Amino acid sequence: MASAKCLVALLLWMLSAFLTRAVSAGRGDQRLLSLSLASEVISLHEPVIIEAGVSNVTTGPIQVDFEDNRKGAFHFKVTRPDGRKAWTPAPEPKEGLVFSGVVALKPGESVVVRFTLDEWFDFSELGDYLIEGELGNSIKTPEGTTIEAPKRFRSTLKVVPRDAERLRSTCASLTSNALNAASRGEAADFAEALSRVNDPVAVPYLQQLLQSGQGFEQIAIAGLQRAGDLEAVRILIKAAETMGDEEAHMARYALRQVQAKTADSRLKLEIEKALNQAR
Repeated sequence: MASAKCLVALLLWMLSAFLTRAVSAGRGDQRLLSLSLASEVISLHEPVIIEAGVSNVTTGPIQVDFEDNRKGAFHFKVTRPDGRKAWTPAPEPKEGLVFSGVVALKPGESVVVRFTLDEWFDFSELGDYLIEGELGNSIKTPEGTTIEAPKRFRSTLKVVPRDAERLRSTCASLTSNALNAASRGEAADFAEALSRVNDPVAVPYLQQLLQSGQGFEQIAIAGLQRAGDLEAVRILIKAAETMGDEEAHMARYALRQVQAKTADSRLKLEIEKALNQAR
């Protein structure tokens, strides 16, 4: 009887020690890849920003391919407050400047890429959204050995009523981050997020990017086109008149797109007058 009790005690001790070691190992384990929303509560018209971080906690070099413009490898599904679902569309042929998405990291190095889901999904309805997705490519060694399989992502997003002051703060932060980013890719991430702020509040900040001389012309003009109000149109008209040939061409194209879409007769006439003068 005593021997049986000793045996049971020994087994319980061994199990306890095993579980303790397992918990300690789990807590000390560092993930190579993280996916998260920059904010889980946003004001209406704020961009929905996804942050993907890769940290090389291994002893050798690693690499991951985020694909075109550092976002092509991500796939998402969004369930809207009314229950409707939408998926990331199939990739389209890229126009203009396209950044490679291959990132190589030495031990101890890390990178964060950001992109806006507004490029693919509509978040104009107030309420709770469910966002699911993954990075479709694995993290690998330079020789092609897989280190970590694609990471799945699931999170809720709450869209609350429009807050003009919060929108201004968001736009100011995105502009500052774009102008002061450490890399061209990171700068483009912030500039693209600003261009997706679907609100007149963003227009002066887009103008700042356009006139910065730091290569944001294409992104800023696209954002002004989406804004499409009188202030945005007048900035585009000035760009068409004063900027270089390539930028002026993009501005005129954006003006034609606004003209075709708007129901504002005054806006149509102002654009028509500007385009006729440019011929």
